[in-house]
Amino acid sequence: MFTLAAHLGEDCGARLKQVAEKGSIGLNTLKILYEWVHSVVREEDDIKREDGRVYSPGDRDHAQGLRDALIPAISHAKSEHAYEVLDELRQRAAAPNAKYLRHVQFMMREEQYAKKPVAQADYPEFERSFAPRVSDYMSFAMAVETDLLAVKSQIETGDFSLRRFFNSLNFNHIKTANDGLALEEDFQALLGSELNHAAGSRYVVTLEPILPEGTRRDVLCQTGSLRATVELKMSLRWTLGDLIEALEKQLAGQYMRAPNSKIGFFVVVLQKQREWVGPDDKRIGFDELLGILKSKAREKEKTDNSVYLRVIGIDATPKEDFRSARSSSEAVTDAATPKYADDAGNTWSGRGRQPKWVKDAVRSGKLLNELLNSKVPGVEPIAKLRNQLRNEKLP
Repeated sequence: MFTLAAHLGEDCGARLKQVAEKGSIGLNTLKILYEWVHSVVREEDDIKREDGRVYSPGDRDHAQGLRDALIPAISHAKSEHAYEVLDELRQRAAAPNAKYLRHVQFMMREEQYAKKPVAQADYPEFERSFAPRVSDYMSFAMAVETDLLAVKSQIETGDFSLRRFFNSLNFNHIKTANDGLALEEDFQALLGSELNHAAGSRYVVTLEPILPEGTRRDVLCQTGSLRATVELKMSLRWTLGDLIEALEKQLAGQYMRAPNSKIGFFVVVLQKQREWVGPDDKRIGFDELLGILKSKAREKEKTDNSVYLRVIGIDATPKEDFRSARSSSEAVTDAATPKYADDAGNTWSGRGRQPKWVKDAVRSGKLLNELLNSKVPGVEPIAKLRNQLRNEKLP
């Protein structure tokens, strides 16, 4: 086993990277090879070489070279699966190696999402838009995702929030699939318009016509030959199973098939609070729903390293108005606790015509304030003062 490691380590760097570029099979092969070599070529047995001293590498040096080259080769793939492989190795490694693997993961992410320096000629444009030009696959995908998150923030928390799109809707009128589809098309136009404003001139945003299969992308973002699909789903119309099917078969399986269309965004809009039937028939909320969908998207990315698939949830439920909340609270208090009452159990809300027992009490010489119900908030101090004056003996 050691001899094989020494043989493979003589000229391993370029060949290991070629294996990593083969995709999931290559990465799994390198992971198994690393675990095997690491168990045979132990770090505590490494040969210590003096700096500046010339030596001829032997079998031990070649074996060490293979062991030390495997982790950089795995990170060379710069994919979700490569990150997962490094994470698995890190969780099983001892403290020093775990720290090194964590550093490799961090550097892999830095290289994966790094942006190229802006050319000197583009600085005036950079100052105008505060963003570099979209020129490659990763920068385009990240630009669209950032703009979608900006639209999400505007809908959820903006001063002139777009959630008012839903505030005037009566969802009881949405009784058929066609009614829900019409609402979905309205929001598609709204989302496309806001995304177009956020994009500026970096890429083009369009609403797609019907495809030959009878379907169409909801929103298409394009720059040069690169395409990004935005698929929109409204919460009222879709079950968890429907959303998973749309994510896997419609967005990833149909719209993202072409080599230049591997970027996709699955946007789910929460129109009003609701629950879904989740795994094991348990009821789940919006956050749990998004968690399941994001897990499915991550599995797609691990299967195909060229896929960039993200799930974004937008909470467009109307925020509670403090005025209506206060008035409804007061109405509940008024309805639950009558304002006037007597010892015989008679009550009156204080609204409308006075009942007979109130009129009889007033004719007998009582003041209306003496009939105030002590259970009503704010009335108890008045009731105490009333009882005190009633029981006080005059000289």
